[in-house]
Amino acid sequence: MGVEAQVDDKPQPADSVPAKLWESLLAEPDRAPEHLALALSSRFADPAAQWAVMHDAQSNPGHVAKLARRKYSRRVRVTGAGFGIGGITTSALDLATLGWMQGRMVFLIAASFGYDPHDPMRPAELLYLWGVYSSPEDARKGLDREGEHMALAYANKALTGEQRGRGASALVSLLGRYFAKRTIIRAIPLVASPINAISNGRMTNDLGKRAIKFYGG
Repeated sequence: MGVEAQVDDKPQPADSVPAKLWESLLAEPDRAPEHLALALSSRFADPAAQWAVMHDAQSNPGHVAKLARRKYSRRVRVTGAGFGIGGITTSALDLATLGWMQGRMVFLIAASFGYDPHDPMRPAELLYLWGVYSSPEDARKGLDREGEHMALAYANKALTGEQRGRGASALVSLLGRYFAKRTIIRAIPLVASPINAISNGRMTNDLGKRAIKFYGG
């Protein structure tokens, strides 16, 4: 049986945004990408290392990295379709879950190419690949709450004073910029479901390609 046949592409419990992280995202939406990146590093560093060993990534890192990209590009289509049914009431959770699953994919890709998933630069590189910061070094400073916070700079321009407080609307505005497109359509119940599935899959596949190029050269 080939490697592909052994992979379950259905969403798993680990693909759900943890309740504690969700609380942090709502409490500080302007730093949502940073909260996600750090939580992903804490949660998936060990599984990413195990993934590389289990799939013998050392023998064929490019193949194993592409396997991770395909796996999560398919998974996010399923979750995107499900969250699309509720429209605006579930759009924030849809985007947070999308970022959570995209981040896990990037950690698997990094590990596939032999990069230590426990290294503190991995969450910084994730933020860079998302486009939150212009370089991994700037992203690391942002994670350490040093230097210019680029996501916050965008938030100050894009969000109203009310949105800058707590709430799902701020999450939709911020996460939609980095993880997905067509956030307005996502707010329409039922109509959003097929669009979410297609958009989430395409965006995740594109991120996977960028990650493979970044780590694989």
